Amino acid sequence: LGVFVVLAITAAKGELGPSIQYFAASPQALLLLLVRSVTFYAGAFASTALTKEYSTSAATAVGTARKSMTVFLSFALFPKPFHVNYVFGIVAFLVAEVIYLNLSSASVKGRIAASSNGGAPTVSGSKEPGGYEM
Repeated sequence: LGVFVVLAITAAKGELGPSIQYFAASPQALLLLLVRSVTFYAGAFASTALTKEYSTSAATAVGTARKSMTVFLSFALFPKPFHVNYVFGIVAFLVAEVIYLNLSSASVKGRIAASSNGGAPTVSGSKEPGGYEM
């Protein structure tokens, strides 16, 4: 359905003809557009599967890690002038990620304990974060 909407809009704006000419003249551009579309679809499918199987927290953590890797690879592949603020930013980001992952892990463990215990979490001598007994 989305393809037809995009085609209608580009035709109404008068951009359909020039784009067809461009892709006919540059097959590599069409191939790159196809690869981009397939990878976007695969990413959306993987994100949906993560959300369905684990939770939105897990999908968010994976998405954030993916974005972080994109930034790190950008620095590795495309050299930029170094500034000390980059180091501070990376350290702050990594600390925030560790805190977020620890908090969400404790939350998930608490929900698992609550669901396996009939809805009421058991508080113990702090064997697990948050005092939940596994």
